[in-house]
Amino acid sequence: MQNHSTMTMRSTPNWPKCGNNVWPGTPTPTPAAGLMAVEKLDERTARKLKHGYYASVSYVDACFGKLMKGLRALELDKDTIVVVWGDHGWKLGEHGSWCKQTNYAIDNKVPLLVYAPGMSTQGRTCKRLTEYAPGMSTQGRTCKRLTELVDLYPTLCDLAGVEIPTELEGTSFAPLLEDPEQQWKKAAFCHYVQRPKVTLDNKWYIGYSMTTERYHYVQWHDWDNESELAGKQVAVELYDHQVDPDENVNIAGRRNHAARIRQMARQLKAGWVAARPSCCSPASIETDSTLAQKFPGNKLCTDRNW
Repeated sequence: MQNHSTMTMRSTPNWPKCGNNVWPGTPTPTPAAGLMAVEKLDERTARKLKHGYYASVSYVDACFGKLMKGLRALELDKDTIVVVWGDHGWKLGEHGSWCKQTNYAIDNKVPLLVYAPGMSTQGRTCKRLTEYAPGMSTQGRTCKRLTELVDLYPTLCDLAGVEIPTELEGTSFAPLLEDPEQQWKKAAFCHYVQRPKVTLDNKWYIGYSMTTERYHYVQWHDWDNESELAGKQVAVELYDHQVDPDENVNIAGRRNHAARIRQMARQLKAGWVAARPSCCSPASIETDSTLAQKFPGNKLCTDRNW
C-alpha cells in the first residue's frame, strides 16, 4: 500500500496563468463542502485524500484481475469483448481543486482500454475484428488518436458483428485497433455548466470545450438554465498541449494566437459532424430530418468526454 509520506503531491497546484476567472476554485462537493474548503486543505489532509484515491484504484484493479481470471478459467475470454473506461477524469489538487466539475482536460479525459478476441498472438478470432486486421497483433499497443465515449456503443456493435444504428453521433473506432496511427477524428467535444454556487457573480455559465490533437479550446457563454440556451460569449481559453500538457497557461489573450482563436471558434461551431474521420463518416445524421428537428443547432449529447 502507498505510504502517506512518500506520495508525490500535485504538480499543478495553482489556477492557470491568465485563466478566465469565471468561477473561483471549485469547492469540494456536498456533503464534504460543509467540512472543508479546498483552499484551506493542509498537506496532511491532501495526502490522506490522495492515499484514499490510490487505495480505491488498487481495489478496483484487484477486482478487475479476479474478473479476467474468471473469464479465462471459463474460457469465456475467447469470445468476450472487454472494455474498461471511466465516465470522467479526476483532480487531486491540480489547479487548486479536487474532484471534477471543470472543463480542464484532467476532468474530461478518461481512461480507455479495449480487448477483443483476435488482438493477441494466440490465434483467437473475432469475426468483425479479423475483417479489419486478419492475423494482427495489436495487444498492448497504445493509440493516441481522439475518441469519445459516444464512440463506445458503435464500436462494440462493430466488433460483435451487430448492425450499427444510423442515428448515432459516435463512430466505431474498430479500425484504430488495426492501425492506431491512422488519421482519425479532428476534434473531441464536451461541455460543462457552472452553477451560481461556484461562480464569482452567482450567475450561470456554460463552457463549450473542444480538444484537437494539439490544442484545447474553451468558449464560455452566459447560460439560461431554464430554457437551456446559451447567451453571449464572456470568455475564452486556449491551451497548447504540446508545450503545456497540464494546462497551466491560458494563451487565448496573446496577439500571436488571434488567428488560431478565430479558426478554433469556427471549428467549434462546425461541431462534431465536421470532426468525424473522413473514412468512416455516415451521412445519416446530416440527412435525417427528424433528428435535425429534434436536435437543432448540431447539439445532441450532453456528456461526451474523450
